Amino acid sequence: MLSLKKSLAIAKENIIFSKNELIIMASTILFIITAYLFGSNLGLDYKEASYVSSVGFLYVILLNITGAYFAIASINKDIEWKYIYFLLKNCSRTEYILWKVLSITWVILITNLIFGLIFMTFYAFLVWKVNLSVAYIIPFQFLESWVFAMIAVLVTLAIKNNIARIFTLIIMYFLWNVTYGIRTLIEQQAVSFWEVGDKFFQWLYVLIPNFSQFNVRDVLPYTVDLWLPLLLATVYALLVVWILFIISKEVFKKNNL
Repeated sequence: MLSLKKSLAIAKENIIFSKNELIIMASTILFIITAYLFGSNLGLDYKEASYVSSVGFLYVILLNITGAYFAIASINKDIEWKYIYFLLKNCSRTEYILWKVLSITWVILITNLIFGLIFMTFYAFLVWKVNLSVAYIIPFQFLESWVFAMIAVLVTLAIKNNIARIFTLIIMYFLWNVTYGIRTLIEQQAVSFWEVGDKFFQWLYVLIPNFSQFNVRDVLPYTVDLWLPLLLATVYALLVVWILFIISKEVFKKNNL
């Protein structure tokens, strides 16, 4: 039987301020530098939109890399250092995956809060305006990075080679960001893959993760009515993470350690 208490106890191995502060520090410093360089070179016209678009893009890319890196590195560490054999004597493989999900979620949550504070601070100083609606980017980016990190867990368990893992994640991220654009073009009859292809893509659009659910950079900072999209994105992320957890659990059960 799955024990959440045991998973939480084991997850202390990955607690952020004991072993992973370097990951957070490195990504935070890099985000501060890039946010300043991009933000300070924005033109005067459409400065708010330019800041949200450019620095917001850096925000999500660095946060996704941080979450994915931690997912791959932490599982690799357990396997390469043979620590996983000790863990699996005290917990099931399902509890191990749950532990990873909890620890990765914690790392992304803390990193996202730090990034969000930096993002809002630079926005206030560079744009000379306090716009709280821009803060919507913080929960949306957490959800995207959370989903991407769970994908990284599955890829890490399914593929043994690190280079293959990285290329797989890059391809997945690219594909799952362009599906919305392709679907829009199909609906507007700008492109067509014939009737069968168009219907197949519609099903594909529903079945595979779609990161456009979390992208609000194009509408910020011009709207304050994003609570419903945020609610829908949260439900969507929870569903996708749950499916990825189930698949990861089954893949890990079949792994020959």
